[in-house]
Amino acid sequence: MARHVKYMVSVLVLIVIVAVMGLLPMPTSQEGYRSIQVKGVFVLVDEKQLLDRIMSVSARYHERQRFIDQVYSMLSREPYISSSSIRYSWPDEVEIAITEINPLAIINQSALLLGDCRIVPNDRSGMPVKLTKIEIDEKSVGGRKCQQFKSMLPVFRKLSVNKITALVNSDYILEIDGRQLVTGYENIVNDQNKLLKVIAMMRSGVVNAEYVDMRYVSGLAIRKVATL
Repeated sequence: MARHVKYMVSVLVLIVIVAVMGLLPMPTSQEGYRSIQVKGVFVLVDEKQLLDRIMSVSARYHERQRFIDQVYSMLSREPYISSSSIRYSWPDEVEIAITEINPLAIINQSALLLGDCRIVPNDRSGMPVKLTKIEIDEKSVGGRKCQQFKSMLPVFRKLSVNKITALVNSDYILEIDGRQLVTGYENIVNDQNKLLKVIAMMRSGVVNAEYVDMRYVSGLAIRKVATL
């Protein structure tokens, strides 16, 4: 019986110690936290600048929950961060993990098109090399046109399209090797064989034209390359 009571007391003491440790506030000294680590794959986010900003927050907010809330608030406003998590280890160690956004394309060298159709500034030089770089009016990939544009991106990558101009009624001008091809959304997405054939003819010189309109059921409208 005495041994059982002694065991129960030991367990209760351990529980109390763990509970107290969990309730202990973060350090309140001006030095802040002993260790703050930021983890993630950094391509768009400047790791050093982010850590400096987090350290600045830690210097102002020493109480654990206020510090965590402030860091989450700061990270939620970062355009290149899609998600984040914060792990605290007693007595004063913090690990912050971030996940960057996954952009679909670089728009006009000055913006990124995201999977959720948001467009954010592109102010970093170290961009993922596999991203499609396209010149296009940002209004053409915003709002309702975004889903349409996203469905065409794989085709644009395959065709090495350099510039896209959106026209009315879901029609587009594709600039390929300095020549213009006018076509509709349905041709781009659903009739790729015809599109590839026309582009191959333009590139090989079979269709010696600077402007080709393939929005016709049969045949093409062309404007030939001017010759001297």
